[in-house]
Amino acid sequence: MANNNGNGESLESWIWDAACSIRGAKDAPKYKDYILPLIFTKRLCDVFDDELNRIAAEIVEELNAIELAARETDVALRGILKQLGFGA
Repeated sequence: MANNNGNGESLESWIWDAACSIRGAKDAPKYKDYILPLIFTKRLCDVFDDELNRIAAEIVEELNAIELAARETDVALRGILKQLGFGA
């Protein structure tokens, strides 16, 4: 970033320094203690969302099949009743 505040310090380095002061000094090997659980949690969330969407799609397909079967049964029953003289 080329933006400078009044002291000639870039906004990027100012934000980075603020983040460092909040999180404290960490050695590079220690970052794995933070990053790996985050990556694992992200993967769990993604897999959960995919499975939820797959199951929802299957349920919608089943409901559509049930609705279609109910319509076909209704049409068949109306035809049978009409043939028997009970329908209009």
